[in-house]
Amino acid sequence: MKKLLLGLLLVIGLSIPCQAAITNIQRTACNSGATSGSTTCTITTTTSGGHLGVFIMQEWFRSDGPGTPTMSGCSDTWTQAFTGNSSSRNSVWYIANMSAGCTGVVTHSNTQTSEIFLEYAGPATSSPLDTVVSAVVNLPTKTLASNTLVSSQTDLAIAWAYNPTRSAAGFTAADVWVGLTDSPNSSAARDLVSEDILDGWGQFTANMTQTNSDSSRVGLILFKDATAGTAPSPVLPSFLSNIETGNDGDQVTVALMSTGTKGGNCGAWAQSGIPSSSFVISTGVTGEPNIKSITVNGTTYNTAGTRGLRYDPAGSQLYVQCQFASTVASASSTGCFKTPANTTDGVTYSLLGFDGQSANDRAYLNIYNTGGVPGSFGAQLETFGGGSATTLLSGSTWYCYALLYASGATHKLQIYDANGATFGSELTHAATGSNNAADFFIGQAHLQTGTALNYLYVDNAAVDVVNATYPIALSTAAGPPTGSLMMMGLGR
Repeated sequence: MKKLLLGLLLVIGLSIPCQAAITNIQRTACNSGATSGSTTCTITTTTSGGHLGVFIMQEWFRSDGPGTPTMSGCSDTWTQAFTGNSSSRNSVWYIANMSAGCTGVVTHSNTQTSEIFLEYAGPATSSPLDTVVSAVVNLPTKTLASNTLVSSQTDLAIAWAYNPTRSAAGFTAADVWVGLTDSPNSSAARDLVSEDILDGWGQFTANMTQTNSDSSRVGLILFKDATAGTAPSPVLPSFLSNIETGNDGDQVTVALMSTGTKGGNCGAWAQSGIPSSSFVISTGVTGEPNIKSITVNGTTYNTAGTRGLRYDPAGSQLYVQCQFASTVASASSTGCFKTPANTTDGVTYSLLGFDGQSANDRAYLNIYNTGGVPGSFGAQLETFGGGSATTLLSGSTWYCYALLYASGATHKLQIYDANGATFGSELTHAATGSNNAADFFIGQAHLQTGTALNYLYVDNAAVDVVNATYPIALSTAAGPPTGSLMMMGLGR
């Protein structure tokens, strides 16, 4: 019998940072001020060879090729890893196996610049670049996230962002990102910032915030650890909301969703019908199946906790929605839910699901009462083209699920019991057209209203927008840290 591997956790809400093999030696911010032309960013003199040097440069109002930096105090040469294509030229460079005695970086630019120099011990000394984003993400929001990258081994992750409209953007690192280094240029009214995660494996997404909803750009690059490490088992989705934040009865908000979500790829959170007393954080998740050892952005989370999401179906279109940074052809999700206790209202409750772009397709996990019998429910896959067959469920019972949205192919849903065994047959329905997935939600998306106080619960929803692994296998044993999982327990 196929299993969705679930396990009871002995440690509640524990997060385990990755054991760092990479260490940061220096983070140095510089800028040219009002000067246009070659300037030198003075760094702390390198005292040991074999380190990785990374140089992030923003050249304001330059759309031709970037100025190639050189070193002072040593003869090391830079390798170009990334160049953005906009009027504010953004480039990332690196030196593998740096020499001792380097004292500065010369920009050789023809315009005003902001720069950040980073030095690390522990990355590979030969061919250290793993992968880099093909383009930065342009986000006019206060919450910033890059496109997601997947590592091929244990990596150093470095994210950067630049605000092209103000020199004091108020950048802050979010989630488990550290080492925020800010390089504002007041003369050019621009701001450049970086942050990093020293070790991790899997999917990575930059997470940071800024004070205003400016149109800032966000990028991400991964460098290999000198020791490749062992692949973690086997949870490698893109984001996780375990909702271990807030108090029992707190009304769900976009801000709460942002702090309760680990990992990234949510370009922005949206909401409908909330804040509302019908949609709250709840400690009534006793007895839920617990998923162990999920790793997000290099930190492993044991997801057993004391809180989850509860919504009252008496409210229509009551949900929280994760809008992806960019649409994806396929996406998958797994997590756990609890059915209502007792109702014969005949209302179909959408529990969670994916929306296609322009609302031209969908893949929803629906719950509804069957045959007017109290405590008897059915789970169904709803798509734009219609509904699937039904899996019969009991009332007031915890189950888990695996859901796949597949543009131009077949959407799929599998229910599991609390022990991880498949429960009923896999439910399927053909997709409508080739519409990419645009968001993931939890809550009641339908206009119908149901029986008051007949609560539904959702917790520990994990979403994979990169590989769309289906079903997402969940480990029962703690392993080495992995990549970027977004796990969420709030609703659309």
